[in-house]
Amino acid sequence: MRVASLLACLIAAGSAHAATPTIAVMPLRDLGAGRPSVGAALRETLTVDLRGTTGVRVVEREAIDRILREQSVDGKRELEGVLGVRLGTLLGASHLVTGAYQRERGTLRVTARIIAVESGQIVGSAKVDGELESLLELEDRVSATLLASVGWKAQKLPLDAPKRLRPRLTAKVIERFGDAALEPDTAKKKAILKEVVAQSPQFGYAVTELAALEGRLAGYEATSAEHFSALERTGLTAATDARSAPATRAAKIRELLGGMRNTRRYHALLAACDALPNPPADVLEVVQFHRFLALEGLRRNDLALAAGEKLLATYPSSAHFAETETRMRAIAEVKRTRAERHAEYEADVKEKREHIEKKKGGRLDADAQVEWNWTPCIASRWTRQVDQTMLDGCTAYLAKHGEDQQPSALEHAKYARLFVILALGELGRFPDARREIAAYRKRYPGGDEEIDKKLSEWPTD
Repeated sequence: MRVASLLACLIAAGSAHAATPTIAVMPLRDLGAGRPSVGAALRETLTVDLRGTTGVRVVEREAIDRILREQSVDGKRELEGVLGVRLGTLLGASHLVTGAYQRERGTLRVTARIIAVESGQIVGSAKVDGELESLLELEDRVSATLLASVGWKAQKLPLDAPKRLRPRLTAKVIERFGDAALEPDTAKKKAILKEVVAQSPQFGYAVTELAALEGRLAGYEATSAEHFSALERTGLTAATDARSAPATRAAKIRELLGGMRNTRRYHALLAACDALPNPPADVLEVVQFHRFLALEGLRRNDLALAAGEKLLATYPSSAHFAETETRMRAIAEVKRTRAERHAEYEADVKEKREHIEKKKGGRLDADAQVEWNWTPCIASRWTRQVDQTMLDGCTAYLAKHGEDQQPSALEHAKYARLFVILALGELGRFPDARREIAAYRKRYPGGDEEIDKKLSEWPTD
């Protein structure tokens, strides 16, 4: 039973309360004057449960915190009496859930109150002691005690699976989850939540919040891309306006291409470079340089090398000469390494499979079959064959063992899916890679640093 049940009872008390109760979960005060992260974690889990309860409106935490700042109310003041009425009225809430907690080493004492905004009176209270690591169970007890204190009959409501989990959590995980709730910077919040989920993947609240945050960020990126696309269309029109003076057109071209490069819109950048009719002479070199960058960003390496060679040959005194040469050397080094180590890859596969056969006397049981099919995939990683070789080897493994439940097969499958993503990216198949990333994150919540790094390099359009 959770605080969601408490609010269901508020609904049932129709004659005494509003038809649709509006609840505001206020910050919990730390009586020990320590870091507020534990209280933030408690408050966040309460708010999540309330938000998922049918028939109850919940004031968003951001709105509550904004009103508290505007009213110069910090987390150390009692929110009762006249102050509680004023805040509840400003928030449009019928009830406030307030409380405090005191942490003593590995234990936690939580006190909570329910305040009716209309009267400003405390209508329910609870005091519960428990282990910090059993925070979620302790929260259940707070809910039950509150209900009993006001004589409301609990109504059991269905909760989705992640919220029904009651794992024991380390103090560090609880604190970091609270830190995420308090963090205003979305990039930092995402990083903290990933850390929490990586340490406690069974912590349903953190998993749900991370997924929701990533969904919001993806929406922001789509809106941003649409905005940039509109700006680019306007910029391209200005850059190709034959009625403009050459100097004006040149400035517009530099601005347009530079903006596309800075936002990694490499598809649009390549299209713009190819679409510019007769650019002014003083930006011809700039256009060729950005065309090279676009091809490099899209992993069209052979075309990028050809474009780079043309640029260096045509403009030997170019301000972009050193950067172009350095980037070309990096592309060539990757191609050379893959070619040189391909023979090593084939030898590794052959040697590993011969070892498996010898160990099993030529008869491969289920575990040996898993290792046999895993060899081409992992050998491509060892020998840096991040190309079609890796894609073929790892895709073949997943086709045979992607859903096997043996521990070794499960672990191999996770890495095989990661390697498929890396290979697709290096082949320039970014839409396919992003679809695989979505599936990977759904299957393995918490993210992956290597994927995040690649996403920061890939085109955004």
